[in-house]
Amino acid sequence: MILEGLKLNNFGKFSGVHFEFKPILNLVLGPNEAGKSTIMEAIPAAFFGVRNKERFQNWKFSGNCQVSAVFRNEQKVLRIERNILSDHVCLVEEDGEKNILYRFEGKASPLGRSSEKTEYADRIARTLGIIEEDIFRSSLFYGQGNLEVSKRNDLDVKVKNLLSGSVEVDYEKVLSSIQEDYFAITCNSPWGRDKTNDRELEKVRLKLEELEKNWLESRETVRKMDELHRRLEVLKDEVEKDRIDFSQGNRYLKLLKNRLNLEEKEKNLQEEFRRFQKEEQKIESLLGEKKLVLKAIRDMAIPEEVSEDLPRLVYELKELRERAAKAEKDINGIYQKMPAPGEISWPLLFFVCILMVVAAAFLVKKNPDWLIPMGLGAGLGISLFFLFLLKRNSVRSNERSLIKGQAEILEAGLEETRKSLLSLEGYLEKLGLKHSEEELLYLKSSLQRRARYQERLRGIDSTLEVLEKPGDLQEMKAGVARELAILDEKKGSLHGDNFLANMVDLPEAEEKLSVLEERLKLKEKELSELAQEESFLTGQLGGMTSIEEEGDYLKEKGLLLTERKKVLRLAYDLLAEAVDDFRQGYLERFASEVGQTLEPLLKANDRNVRVTDEFTFCLKEKSDDWKPLNHFSQGTIDAVFFAIRLVLTKQLFQGWQLPLFLDDPLVNFDSKRLVNTLQYLENLTSGHQVILFSHDHRLLNLINSEKWNVISLPG
Repeated sequence: MILEGLKLNNFGKFSGVHFEFKPILNLVLGPNEAGKSTIMEAIPAAFFGVRNKERFQNWKFSGNCQVSAVFRNEQKVLRIERNILSDHVCLVEEDGEKNILYRFEGKASPLGRSSEKTEYADRIARTLGIIEEDIFRSSLFYGQGNLEVSKRNDLDVKVKNLLSGSVEVDYEKVLSSIQEDYFAITCNSPWGRDKTNDRELEKVRLKLEELEKNWLESRETVRKMDELHRRLEVLKDEVEKDRIDFSQGNRYLKLLKNRLNLEEKEKNLQEEFRRFQKEEQKIESLLGEKKLVLKAIRDMAIPEEVSEDLPRLVYELKELRERAAKAEKDINGIYQKMPAPGEISWPLLFFVCILMVVAAAFLVKKNPDWLIPMGLGAGLGISLFFLFLLKRNSVRSNERSLIKGQAEILEAGLEETRKSLLSLEGYLEKLGLKHSEEELLYLKSSLQRRARYQERLRGIDSTLEVLEKPGDLQEMKAGVARELAILDEKKGSLHGDNFLANMVDLPEAEEKLSVLEERLKLKEKELSELAQEESFLTGQLGGMTSIEEEGDYLKEKGLLLTERKKVLRLAYDLLAEAVDDFRQGYLERFASEVGQTLEPLLKANDRNVRVTDEFTFCLKEKSDDWKPLNHFSQGTIDAVFFAIRLVLTKQLFQGWQLPLFLDDPLVNFDSKRLVNTLQYLENLTSGHQVILFSHDHRLLNLINSEKWNVISLPG
């Protein structure tokens, strides 16, 4: 039987992931936290369920947490699908042509004891040979850093019983049965203290003694017979009456238990019905609230096509208006800084020239020799003054041009802003929305309320997704109502029985019935003894011949019982000795096979293993001293327990070729042991499928790539 496929839906970190495995060696390779252990834990989760369900529930995705596995052998295909949260299991067996051979669907909780759980467990045991989860985890399932055989839940005792075969044949019961047969013959015990009450052999001897006395007491026999007859008549009447009372009591007790069971079941169904009603009311309340929220959103009259962009549009409109106002303010400020236009004052220039000419003429008149210098000086002064006026006008003209250019840039930006503002206002008007300051504030407030409504709407939808669908809820309520109606009919049939008119408590009824049964057994025993005594006395009255015949019969019976006693004692002693030898021998054979398996892993011929009666393990050192495993390195300990697991798998599942699931058990192995173990696994695939989970990328260089199917997991 091989694992062909595994599908995980909202299991751990995986959602809707499917893995396919080959019927050879499979290596699932990925870094830490990639989900290797989660994939491996999905195998026992599919078979046996999960006690800590929150551990594997996906926190990112809501919905059912499910595991599906497909197993295949030469004859048939086995499909298992389990809902981890509800423990609902669907198990289907098909032949090669996909014809359904068997189908199971029901609840199989790891903690439950229902008939469905029993049927499912029996089918798993018959199909895969897997008895229970503890045995599975101690043989086929190699957890990371946990190769030891646990002693939890007396698992070591279970494994010892499975290895010794005492599960199939309970030799203790056989020995106990032989002892019971022996003590049914005689009370003399060869194995301890004698029993207190006489057995058949002693009774035979006593009866022989009584025959001898009866020979001498024939006169007393008649009187005893009369008394015995009277006692027998009275006792028979009492026994008959007690039998009738006991039969009625049994019937009463059965009806009483049925009544209590029906009441308990009715109580559970009523609680379930009330739960459905509460959930239905909650759904109705949520749907009503959802309707009100949707109406409130519609009443806001905000167009649906711009509901997402509307906050951005409002913000852009406000920003454009602020930008336009700021641009106008900046333009006005720039124009205020602009200087007056620079122009030449021609009257001033003419007056200065006349003044300088007059001054030069006055000086020349006083001194004619200064004519040329003064003429040149006056011309130079007039030129310099003219150049000064030109320079000042040029500077002012440049300043005005620069300020005007800045103003033109701002005016162009203002124009673009106004165009965008007009376009945005036109778009809002087209949508039927006003764009005044008051309307914008109201619109902003409406958008905030709409966001709160939408958030509440999402919360309502999320809650409704978790709850049952109204149609499914109605169907479940109808199913519970039908069951309650059936229970009412059954209870009505019980109420109509006159025998239940005076009901008492169940413990009191059971106690009374137990006392009556014990009294009836004592009277029947007494009646049987009196009948035997009657037969004996009748024989006595039959005469000496019958007494002699009975004496001969009893003597022969005594001889036969004596011989049978000898045979039973011999059989008990021989079987007890054989069982002790066998129990000591199977541990030695188990240890020998572990040592043979350990040899190719350690490449050492002198490392023998010994198993104690307490199912602990020792390893022989090179000095021939036996040491417990904790005396050695962790790598050696893991190698020993790896070999123990392989031998357990071989012996516990004889005839079943089941997959081996290994979650990085080789992490403590050095390179030599790692290579040896990988070679051993490659040779093992003729009998088993192997699925090895590891984070060590070195394995890619150590394995035979033609034999291994490598599945890589992302980080």
